[in-house]
Amino acid sequence: MTSEFVLPEGAQLSVICYLDSTPRTFHSEVEKGRPLTLKCNAEWCGMLDKGARAMLVYQEGDSIQKAETTVRARTQRDDSWVLQLGEPKWELVDQRRHPRHPAELLAQVRIVSEQDGSPVFETQSCKTVDLSLGGCWIATTSLPAQGALIEVQLHLSYFGTIRAMGVVAWSDANRGGFGVEFLDYIGSARYYLHQFLQRAA
Repeated sequence: MTSEFVLPEGAQLSVICYLDSTPRTFHSEVEKGRPLTLKCNAEWCGMLDKGARAMLVYQEGDSIQKAETTVRARTQRDDSWVLQLGEPKWELVDQRRHPRHPAELLAQVRIVSEQDGSPVFETQSCKTVDLSLGGCWIATTSLPAQGALIEVQLHLSYFGTIRAMGVVAWSDANRGGFGVEFLDYIGSARYYLHQFLQRAA
């Protein structure tokens, strides 16, 4: 998929935005492909300012795409919010651009799903098997759906705990876990993860 790709009307998207540096996730429907216009029911979307960053996740079959863009405008319509976004540049998830290192770390995973139009969060404690600047493998018997949005907290020994938003790229019941691709880092997480991996290499 390229940046010229236009999402069809009615397509479902997962979105990550930030309010006061706190990640918020919601599901939305494409109202118009160009300019990309989304309809959502999350009340807090009314607090998004023009220029706010947005991470998009779109799944079609087994293919998952991600893109970063900004909010250009928002309007309220009945009980919904309509967001007009900048032109997204899409890329495939799980391209493995970064080398993975064996790393058994305590992980807290918060899985975001939707129930009756509202986000539902399920938290589980588990461990990583490997780790890179682009993602990790989580060992667990409770497997989330491919394409699910998650928040991962990792304890990096002397670097402390970091947080990142990610998407489930794929899962494997036989291997007992799932692969995460990081979409965005919270605070200084990317810097600390880079430092940790340099020492682990």
